Amino acid sequence: MAKNSSFDIDFGYGRKGEQLVEELLTGGRTVEVKRDRKWWITNNIYIETECWYMKSGSWEPSGLSVTEAAYWAFVLEQSTFIVPTHILKKTVEHYRDWETDRKSVV
Repeated sequence: MAKNSSFDIDFGYGRKGEQLVEELLTGGRTVEVKRDRKWWITNNIYIETECWYMKSGSWEPSGLSVTEAAYWAFVLEQSTFIVPTHILKKTVEHYRDWETDRKSVV
């Protein structure tokens, strides 16, 4: 029985990552891109989940709550952080304080 070397295993794992990035950059996956001008001051990333609509006079789902994108990308200065939308939604749900925070987390 042939044994795979650490290089072989790492190479295959790395190649899967390369393929994902290629799909993201060439249109194989949908990505919603966000920027936050104050992240470096607040040490937080703003993630909108609701928005106040003057017309209805109520908070309504928006941003992450209504996105159809497979991934969210946060552009932070010279770097980009990309996360699967379903993972981001689970994280927001886990950390959100519904009593004090109506529209954003993280």
